[in-house]
Amino acid sequence: MTYVNSNAQFSQIGLFNSDSPPALPLRAYSVLAATSRQSEKRINNTNNLDCQLEATMLQPVAPIASNSLAMKILLSLLTSLTFATISTAQIAVIGSLAHDNDAAPGARYSGTVELHNNGTESRQAKIFQTDYSFNYEGANSFDAPGSVDRSNANWVTFNPSFVTIPPGESVPVAYEVVVPSDTVGAMAGSYWSVLMIEDVPADSPESTIKTNREEIQVGIREVFRYAVQIATHIRTHEEFNIEFIGVGLVNETDQPRSLRVAVANAGNAFVRPDVWIEVFDGAGKKRAKIDGKAARLYPETSVSHLFDLSGFEAGEYEVLVVVDAGDDNVFGAQYSVAL
Repeated sequence: MTYVNSNAQFSQIGLFNSDSPPALPLRAYSVLAATSRQSEKRINNTNNLDCQLEATMLQPVAPIASNSLAMKILLSLLTSLTFATISTAQIAVIGSLAHDNDAAPGARYSGTVELHNNGTESRQAKIFQTDYSFNYEGANSFDAPGSVDRSNANWVTFNPSFVTIPPGESVPVAYEVVVPSDTVGAMAGSYWSVLMIEDVPADSPESTIKTNREEIQVGIREVFRYAVQIATHIRTHEEFNIEFIGVGLVNETDQPRSLRVAVANAGNAFVRPDVWIEVFDGAGKKRAKIDGKAARLYPETSVSHLFDLSGFEAGEYEVLVVVDAGDDNVFGAQYSVAL
């Protein structure tokens, strides 16, 4: 086991945004104004208004920032105009939002993402690629394919890119991953990207479904997205390394006193480690073992873990943080904490 000793007294250092579930869709908002169905105008946001309701996919993203320009415009419209909600998500991804496969250089493999229409009317969806990265502060980035150093987006082909799903039925989206050959042995570890599944509302200009909806003067269109991770793991020359990059006590009125620990994957291979803390009092007696939530962690990404300390009385404690990535890849850090 690797230990990193840190004898420091910690005070509140601010909240690391984290803790959200990955199996729900991503959601984006845009303001819709239309004088008629033929002259519909869509005002797309240019700020970061995408928010993860929580997935696994994905790590959590912070809620929509109320001080963003686009949000201020949206809130102004909502308080001064009568509006209607135009659509709700009815398309769901069946199965896991993370597809992991081991492969060697030069190999190819295939898979399927199954989409299901839970509604009573036909629905449409478009499928496209993005890269995906995240950090312990809660930021999620879905950049252009090939932007991330370890992106495998250029290895992935998929079909179809636009689907119509009858009510109550499912449609498969097939993908194939062709891993490049590697004659110099440079490829090692994990590579990944995302297939984004975006619901296309019937009133959207992209939709080919005819609708009898009456014209809408002002409304809110909700665009739901599922991000399906396609990860390729080359098991030769894997390197596992976890770095502890932040720790602090969290004392907020709306949540119990907690210890928040941020860790980063400094290796080249994907891990989903078990994380826990062991708390010792001033006499060296072990007072508790508190488990954290396992989270997906790609190379050069980071997450934060929250541990509830509300049950401990005031005093001095030694806290051992353990990150177990499997086999002999166990990492630890020890901290002195004053409550």
